[in-house]
Amino acid sequence: MFKLKICLNNTYITCFLGYLFRSQAVKSMSFQ
Repeated sequence: MFKLKICLNNTYITCFLGYLFRSQAVKSMSFQ
């Protein structure tokens, strides 16, 4: 729900970059 709000307020590119950054951060945390 929070991600959807950000997507609606920002451009799709910003939302997509934010999603990639979040997924990468989650992967890094899971590996450590």
